Amino acid sequence: MNKVNEIEVLDPKEAANFLKISLKSLQNMASDGKIPYYKLGGRNRFIKEELVKVLQCDPRGIRDDD
Repeated sequence: MNKVNEIEVLDPKEAANFLKISLKSLQNMASDGKIPYYKLGGRNRFIKEELVKVLQCDPRGIRDDD
């Protein structure tokens, strides 16, 4: 039997806690299109894997002194 990858879905409070930002910041970033979200039952939901990708998409502080 094949193992199916499970998608971890977070509510807004869980997503904000995961990102270590305020709920208001999360809401603003989602409204501005900076964080992907989905509507389920009229409520916003976030996929944890996509939040990780957002964190990794624009690293700062990396220098190449060659």
